[in-house]
Amino acid sequence: MNAVNQRISLIIRSARKFKGITQQELAKALKCSQSALSKMENGVLIPSAPQWFDFCDITDIPVQSLVLGFIDRKVNAEVQNGKISNGHNIPTRYLHDRGMKVKYINPFIQYIKNEFGEKDFKEFLKKKKLSQDFFVDFDNQVSLNFFYDIYKYFEEKEATGDDVLKDVAALSKNKNIHGQTYETLAKSKTPIDVLSAYCANYRNYQADFFVQVKDKTDDSLNITIKPKLHLRRFKVFKDEKFQEFCMKYVIFTIEALTELCKYPKDVTIERKQSFFEGHEFSRFNITLAN
Repeated sequence: MNAVNQRISLIIRSARKFKGITQQELAKALKCSQSALSKMENGVLIPSAPQWFDFCDITDIPVQSLVLGFIDRKVNAEVQNGKISNGHNIPTRYLHDRGMKVKYINPFIQYIKNEFGEKDFKEFLKKKKLSQDFFVDFDNQVSLNFFYDIYKYFEEKEATGDDVLKDVAALSKNKNIHGQTYETLAKSKTPIDVLSAYCANYRNYQADFFVQVKDKTDDSLNITIKPKLHLRRFKVFKDEKFQEFCMKYVIFTIEALTELCKYPKDVTIERKQSFFEGHEFSRFNITLAN
């Protein structure tokens, strides 16, 4: 199977499952045989242009998903509980208090694929009893436990140092990491504007934290990040090494995002306080050099 066919097959399977319809139901809607649809989902056939447009209309996905290689409806995350109503199945460990979208985790997924290989990523998913189809859709959500298991994977690889986290965060400068949200970020003219736009659209990425911009000027702003109450139910949230891993990733991501626009001034980022240190929220101060 070539790369294009594989990309199309993943999108078709994932979108159908998200919609919660069977192959038989979708085949009937597309006016093709179930056998033909099965071949599309396995990369043997590709849909015709009319079939693709009909498919997008039936499954409510953007037409450009075919080109992008992922599905992103640009909807806000909401904390979800209980069994997923669509056709995707995920382990109980990731099922309750799901507030983190695949979009937020995407830099880590891409780093694993780039540095450790596609095969290694598939083995990781197999161990966690997850399907690769699930991660094609940026709107699918998992709990904090999955992000913790990503952290443990990096720890096993001895890849939790600052240099690795900076490389992961640097992927945030990649258009495909942000899906449709990238267009909003790309309109920004200064690093302050980029971060303001990112915070305003933060629920496009996850719903585990309240994120606010305060005291914004042309040359500075404060970002506050406050964990929502449901996170206290996760034992992993108390792991100090995981806490530092999370905080550093936030800082490095902020640094990477400031580079989305070409701006001549240096940017200074300071962590003023952290909710992991007993404060109600974490606060970061970002300033542009004079």
